Amino acid sequence: MHDRNFSSDDYNDYPHCLFNDESKLINPSTAALAITVGSISPGLKSIDPARRPIAKHPGFPSPFTRTGPGLGGMIKPDLVEVGGDWVYPADEDPSIGVVTANKDFIISSPFVVENGTSFSSAKISNLIAKLWNQFPSASANLIKALIISSCSHPEKFSPRDGQTTFECSSPLCYRPAFDEGKVNAIYGHGRPNIIQASSSDLNRVVLLDESTIKLDSARFYEIPLPNNYYSTRGDRELSVALCFDPRTKRTRGDSYLGCTMEFRLHRGASLSALKAKYTNLDDVKSEEAHLKEISLLPGPQARSKGCTQKGSIILKNPRFSDEKLQLALICRDKWIDDPAYEQKYAVVVRVAHKYSVDLYTPIKSKIDIRLRMRARV
Repeated sequence: MHDRNFSSDDYNDYPHCLFNDESKLINPSTAALAITVGSISPGLKSIDPARRPIAKHPGFPSPFTRTGPGLGGMIKPDLVEVGGDWVYPADEDPSIGVVTANKDFIISSPFVVENGTSFSSAKISNLIAKLWNQFPSASANLIKALIISSCSHPEKFSPRDGQTTFECSSPLCYRPAFDEGKVNAIYGHGRPNIIQASSSDLNRVVLLDESTIKLDSARFYEIPLPNNYYSTRGDRELSVALCFDPRTKRTRGDSYLGCTMEFRLHRGASLSALKAKYTNLDDVKSEEAHLKEISLLPGPQARSKGCTQKGSIILKNPRFSDEKLQLALICRDKWIDDPAYEQKYAVVVRVAHKYSVDLYTPIKSKIDIRLRMRARV
């Protein structure tokens, strides 16, 4: 992702300047099938008291990063990682950047300090390589879904009641309320975590599948949850990540993607009732809640515009105690128009509890039983 320039006027307008036209994503960052990476600050202080870091705080967007949304309102960038900061007045400052290998190491030092989205992108590439080493047979869709599923926004930028506060470093800046759209435009799905992306734990379970789906159809999954997930006090996380790779056209407009996909999470519904509901996909409106649907953020209208999608919710005091959840995946044809075509996808469901509640053993047991029953049939 090409970095933006930053002027003295921008310093006084940070972070609002990140939403100017000069800060918007440019090609090839708008590509639907590519992973677009933004940059956040490490939150370092300058060794020179006369120089003031612009982002200043860890997790704040780097002043040179670019913001979304992408084409057609897609959530872009997809991810963010630490890429450095700038100082004001503008000058080279080796105390606030990213340490990296020096291309001129023969005539100079072996390491150098730089800033830019090139460094945040390299960190994401390293994460992808680690995941592929761990899962060598995984598809690109699954690797992306695992990464997306592990992402989170910095805590202070996680929207609460539809908005979040942003505390900027400029003395002329106040604390504006940033809605969910602007938070997504800066952070995308958030910053990934390699541990969260690659493994389950007793109180954190990762469920995944790679498969295909026919055009203009729906597929369903049942997610068994143990009773202690609901009965034990503490924050509970539910999240779904979906990645797919449809055919695309070179002309990026309304006909850019050959098909679209979306997902809905339900509770306490029978699969037969869901299948009946999703028989006519035209009846499934983008923001309509039905059959005890669990409202994930961002909503279906925002997340379904892209090919990397995530929806999540933190349950503090759930009013329901249904043991099973149902996940519906929907695929809609736009211009492929091929009855034999089946869209490849990967889906990752994350179930987690704040405290040491054994979710892994009962969930694995129920899934194993179900697989053995299918094998017998």
